[in-house]
Amino acid sequence: MSDFSVSLAPSRLDQVINPWTWNLFTVNLGQSGDPKLERRILDEVGTYGRQIGQIGDAVEVLMSLIDRTKLNDQQQAVLTKLGDQLRMVALIKEQRALEKKLGYSTGASAPTTN
Repeated sequence: MSDFSVSLAPSRLDQVINPWTWNLFTVNLGQSGDPKLERRILDEVGTYGRQIGQIGDAVEVLMSLIDRTKLNDQQQAVLTKLGDQLRMVALIKEQRALEKKLGYSTGASAPTTN
């Protein structure tokens, strides 16, 4: 009988998200074109989450200025979905602030979205 083998997973899964550094070792989740520059930006400007959060805040301001009656259904749906995500982030941040205040963590993770 001959051997049969199949692999459905990619041979390599990686994505640059944020190089984590601990005192004893560094975990790098991918390759950067300029790791020193990326590290400097993370240290001096802010984490990816903080940068994305500030972009989200700015987009929310722009979204408030748009006359949505001039948008088609698809465009309105895109803005609605982003608005929902921004509100969910705000709720999670509010929950975390309350947890810190009370000295308690629910340990709840955010629900997944499609």
